[in-house]
Amino acid sequence: MWKKEEVKSQGLPENVPGNSANSPAPVSSAPREASSSLPVSTKSSACISQGIRIKGEVTGSEDLFVDGHVEGKLNLSNGSLTVGPNGEVKADIFAREVIVRGRVDGKIVGRERFNSGALETLPATCKQNAS
Repeated sequence: MWKKEEVKSQGLPENVPGNSANSPAPVSSAPREASSSLPVSTKSSACISQGIRIKGEVTGSEDLFVDGHVEGKLNLSNGSLTVGPNGEVKADIFAREVIVRGRVDGKIVGRERFNSGALETLPATCKQNAS
């Protein structure tokens, strides 16, 4: 694991006169204003992109977009799962909302909504719980 102290000990001492290139920048302890230049979205979702492979159990309560490979179990208790067009999921899926555009092999349970726009046949058991 990276530790800040290890990086400092590798370079020149911080307080050497005339060594402004290695001097740390002053840190402001004032809180940032809400109107910063980068917008913050409360609806952004986590993403498993094309080059990522996950084997095991993925759990959470936020939204997830899968365009890579997931094998095992996906449980998003209060989140939405979207399987992108390049996504390949071999897992049992339980989520509030499930949207499939890629390939899924497993049991799918969408608590509120299930939507499949995939062009391929899904070798999956699909169920929508209306409660």
